[in-house]
Amino acid sequence: MKYVLSVLVLLISFIGCKGKIADDANKSSKNIQLTQAQLQKTKPISNKQLKELLSDTIGDFKRVQTSMGYTGLYSVEMTYIDNDKKILFSIVDAAGKEGSNLMLLMRQSIDSNIDIKNQNGYIKSTTIEGIRTIKEVTKSGNGIVNKLTMIISGRFLLTIVGTNVDMDELEEIMEDERLISKLQNLAQ
Repeated sequence: MKYVLSVLVLLISFIGCKGKIADDANKSSKNIQLTQAQLQKTKPISNKQLKELLSDTIGDFKRVQTSMGYTGLYSVEMTYIDNDKKILFSIVDAAGKEGSNLMLLMRQSIDSNIDIKNQNGYIKSTTIEGIRTIKEVTKSGNGIVNKLTMIISGRFLLTIVGTNVDMDELEEIMEDERLISKLQNLAQ
């Protein structure tokens, strides 16, 4: 699952940034339901259950690839395509030892105030449905890549990447598919 590793590398670069990133853990602490110790003792749900969160089609997008599992982590990546548009959903269950360590790092990044802009796009902290979220927009000659990263119930790392898909459309798809509420239900 190359994408999970790239998220980790990006996360470590956020944590190492100085200046524009200030800790603000109190703003999202109400969304954290499981502590690292609780996560270590929690049994992960199966990759199959994660895969079943999304259907084979989402609107005009058709699923073309599914990757499950990663050493020590329960996760799924699903890729959907509609002509030149592509959406990748990545869901990681942070239950268990390896997952709880990943979640500790991700919380530090998502709980920070991030606001970085340049000529190619931006990375900023925001809130969607009451959940702290990192929004990223990267423009290139080939199009635009939009990304949402959030932690659901202190347990699930949800990342949605849209290539040539507007940020508003990504958020609408996430809402229409009820991904946040589905993951919140699984966390209980």
